[in-house]
Amino acid sequence: MVHQVLFKLAPGFSADTMRELYNVTYVHLPEEIPEVEHTAFYCNCVDRDCNMDVMIRVDLTCKDGLEKYLNHPLHQRFVKETQAHIMERVSFDWKEGSHT
Repeated sequence: MVHQVLFKLAPGFSADTMRELYNVTYVHLPEEIPEVEHTAFYCNCVDRDCNMDVMIRVDLTCKDGLEKYLNHPLHQRFVKETQAHIMERVSFDWKEGSHT
Protein backbone atom coordinates (compact mmCIF):
# COMPACT_ATOMS: atom_id res chain seq x y z
CA MET A 1 0.00 0.00 0.00
CA VAL A 2 1.01 3.62 -0.38
CA HIS A 3 0.73 6.33 2.28
CA GLN A 4 0.97 9.87 0.93
CA VAL A 5 0.92 13.06 2.99
CA LEU A 6 0.70 16.51 1.44
CA PHE A 7 1.73 19.59 3.40
CA LYS A 8 1.05 23.32 3.13
CA LEU A 9 4.01 24.99 4.81
CA ALA A 10 3.84 28.07 6.99
CA PRO A 11 5.42 31.26 5.65
CA GLY A 12 9.13 31.33 6.43
CA PHE A 13 9.47 27.53 6.52
CA SER A 14 10.90 26.38 3.20
CA ALA A 15 10.50 23.15 1.31
CA ASP A 16 14.30 22.86 1.44
CA THR A 17 14.21 22.88 5.24
CA MET A 18 11.46 20.26 5.21
CA ARG A 19 13.53 18.16 2.78
CA GLU A 20 16.57 18.37 5.09
CA LEU A 21 14.50 17.08 8.01
CA TYR A 22 13.07 14.35 5.77
CA ASN A 23 16.57 13.31 4.65
CA VAL A 24 17.80 12.93 8.22
CA THR A 25 14.78 10.91 9.31
CA TYR A 26 13.28 8.99 6.43
CA VAL A 27 16.50 7.53 5.04
CA HIS A 28 16.57 5.21 8.08
CA LEU A 29 12.94 4.06 8.05
CA PRO A 30 13.37 1.09 5.65
CA GLU A 31 16.17 -0.18 7.90
CA GLU A 32 14.09 0.28 11.06
CA ILE A 33 10.68 -0.93 9.84
CA PRO A 34 10.66 -4.01 7.59
CA GLU A 35 7.23 -3.06 6.20
CA VAL A 36 8.58 0.23 4.80
CA GLU A 37 9.86 -0.52 1.31
CA HIS A 38 10.65 2.99 0.09
CA THR A 39 10.10 6.66 0.89
CA ALA A 40 10.17 9.73 -1.35
CA PHE A 41 9.92 13.50 -0.99
CA TYR A 42 8.39 15.73 -3.66
CA CYS A 43 8.17 19.51 -4.01
CA ASN A 44 5.25 21.09 -5.81
CA CYS A 45 6.32 22.62 -9.10
CA VAL A 46 3.33 24.97 -9.54
CA ASP A 47 2.95 27.91 -7.16
CA ARG A 48 -0.77 28.36 -6.49
CA ASP A 49 -2.52 29.24 -3.24
CA CYS A 50 -4.71 26.14 -3.42
CA ASN A 51 -1.75 23.76 -3.93
CA MET A 52 0.15 21.98 -1.21
CA ASP A 53 3.89 22.65 -1.04
CA VAL A 54 5.41 19.21 -0.47
CA MET A 55 4.44 15.55 -0.42
CA ILE A 56 5.96 12.56 1.32
CA ARG A 57 5.27 9.09 -0.03
CA VAL A 58 5.82 5.91 1.96
CA ASP A 59 5.51 2.55 0.19
CA LEU A 60 4.51 -0.20 2.60
CA THR A 61 4.31 -3.97 2.21
CA CYS A 62 0.98 -4.13 4.06
CA LYS A 63 -1.64 -2.10 5.90
CA ASP A 64 -0.30 -3.22 9.30
CA GLY A 65 2.97 -1.48 8.46
CA LEU A 66 1.20 1.88 8.47
CA GLU A 67 0.64 1.76 12.24
CA LYS A 68 4.25 0.73 12.84
CA TYR A 69 5.42 3.65 10.70
CA LEU A 70 3.09 6.20 12.29
CA ASN A 71 4.12 5.20 15.82
CA HIS A 72 7.83 4.74 15.17
CA PRO A 73 10.13 7.12 17.11
CA LEU A 74 11.78 8.42 13.90
CA HIS A 75 8.43 9.41 12.43
CA GLN A 76 7.30 10.88 15.74
CA ARG A 77 10.49 12.97 15.89
CA PHE A 78 9.85 14.27 12.37
CA VAL A 79 6.28 15.21 13.34
CA LYS A 80 7.50 17.00 16.45
CA GLU A 81 10.14 18.95 14.50
CA THR A 82 7.77 20.03 11.73
CA GLN A 83 4.27 20.35 13.21
CA ALA A 84 4.64 24.01 14.21
CA HIS A 85 5.52 24.83 10.58
CA ILE A 86 2.60 23.03 8.93
CA MET A 87 -0.49 25.05 8.05
CA GLU A 88 -2.38 22.17 6.48
CA ARG A 89 -1.88 18.44 6.11
CA VAL A 90 -3.79 15.88 4.05
CA SER A 91 -3.08 12.18 3.93
CA PHE A 92 -4.22 9.61 1.39
CA ASP A 93 -3.72 5.86 1.63
CA TRP A 94 -4.20 3.56 -1.34
CA LYS A 95 -3.16 0.23 -2.79
CA GLU A 96 -2.66 -1.07 -6.30
CA GLY A 97 -5.90 -2.21 -7.82
CA SER A 98 -8.04 0.05 -5.61
CA HIS A 99 -9.03 2.39 -8.44
CA THR A 100 -12.26 2.07 -10.37
